[in-house]
Amino acid sequence: MARRVGNGACLALIFLIALRAISTLTRGSPLKRSSYRGVVESVAVFKTLVIAPEKLVQPLLYIRKTRQGQYGGQAMNHSKPIAIIKTGSTFPQISAHYGDFEAWIHQGLGAATGVMVIDAEQGGPFPALSELAGVVIAGSHAMVTDQAPWMRTLMRWLYTLVHEAVQMPVLGLCFGHQLLARTLGGEVADNPMGLEVGTVALRLTGAGRQDALLGAITGHPWAQVVHRQSVLTPPPGAMVLASNGHDACQAFRYGDRVWGVQFHPEFSADVMRAYLQALRGEGLTQQQVDSHLPEVRECDDARTILNRFALLTAAQVA
Repeated sequence: MARRVGNGACLALIFLIALRAISTLTRGSPLKRSSYRGVVESVAVFKTLVIAPEKLVQPLLYIRKTRQGQYGGQAMNHSKPIAIIKTGSTFPQISAHYGDFEAWIHQGLGAATGVMVIDAEQGGPFPALSELAGVVIAGSHAMVTDQAPWMRTLMRWLYTLVHEAVQMPVLGLCFGHQLLARTLGGEVADNPMGLEVGTVALRLTGAGRQDALLGAITGHPWAQVVHRQSVLTPPPGAMVLASNGHDACQAFRYGDRVWGVQFHPEFSADVMRAYLQALRGEGLTQQQVDSHLPEVRECDDARTILNRFALLTAAQVA
């Protein structure tokens, strides 16, 4: 089900811009070429809206409701949505202030990107592959080694996706990274070094520096992490893109269009700090929290990975 929104709001906004520009010109201020041009352009856009609104593609949006009851903005060109596979929720005290995994991912992809949120933990259902432009598997507090029934169901769907829709971009984040690796034949288990949390430095491999996604962090290879399990052995044929002293596989690519990253490109510095506070007494001592907090920083380059992924899916659909 879809409905068009924003038409009246756009008309009102552009009309107000035109009125403001005209008001500036009529207050006795000197007539500047830039101001005159602004009026002409505003009126021209207003005429386009009134006379030929079908020519305006952005910012009119279609809102698509999935069977799971989630919403995402979808541009009028009817492009296919990106599926965000929800595999769990953050801590209640974090979601109350900052939202949940799927909201952060959608923000990273771009607010105008069409998304379909699928709750794998609740059993899906999963859409036909032909309905999607790409897939992002979100993080979770669950452990891949638990192999809960919903995880096995999701793994079967992902295996089919990777091997049948070979051109569809897929990105796994943290738990999603591990689940992808396990699905494709890699080994996932508790990291021998224990919990890794906070803002950490990464080392990109040569392939990582040239990669369409990981190349985004070449200049500032920092990222937010929180995980106990890791990909100890990458899937056969996968290429490791990043590592550090704690984790030999912080990111991998399988083929040309499937990525897994152990870190959280969707996390802001505030969310990372909130995680450290939430883990006090639940895996971290007060001293460890106090040690990690000053090291937290925004990882803007890492956060662009999601937007790059959205652009790749758009290019693929086009």
